[in-house]
Amino acid sequence: MEKIQLQILRLVPSYSNSNVFILMLGEVNGNRKLPIIIGEHEARSIALELEGITFIRPLTHELLKNVAESFGITLTEVLIDDFKDGIFYSKLFFTDKSAEKVIDARTSDAVAVALKYNAPIYTTIDVLNVAGAVFQESEAENTEEEKNTAQETSMEDLQQQLKEAEEKEEYEKASKIMQEIENRKKKK
Repeated sequence: MEKIQLQILRLVPSYSNSNVFILMLGEVNGNRKLPIIIGEHEARSIALELEGITFIRPLTHELLKNVAESFGITLTEVLIDDFKDGIFYSKLFFTDKSAEKVIDARTSDAVAVALKYNAPIYTTIDVLNVAGAVFQESEAENTEEEKNTAQETSMEDLQQQLKEAEEKEEYEKASKIMQEIENRKKKK
């Protein structure tokens, strides 16, 4: 099985559902991306780790790491190995230097734990072929027509377009619409 390393590109809130976030993972040496819908608590854990924020007392994912390390167990990698019915499936690969154990995990938790361990995140070519997509890399790549159309659209229409993009799981489009909404809010 060919594994492809991923990196976290961004974590953005859903404008249509305040309890949902979109975690965008991308190929380290490529341009395909995996948009993953995750819950509020997992998003918070990932965001705290990305920002380097720590607490005096351990949170859940840090507690898991502390328990494992106290027994000489370390996380070697995370593998997002399946995608069925709109759900990503992941495995945590732990080792205690003598044996490897593979543990099933929700993808959001697997990514949060990988961040705690600074462990690599991988997926398979099959998952990328089924759930991955190639998106434009920046706003600069938008055509002038797309930019002008976005600027002429009302805030209400933008909110509706955002909701529709999220429902259709067009996350890069949703991200661009969110950026336009944020830009307009800053101008006010």
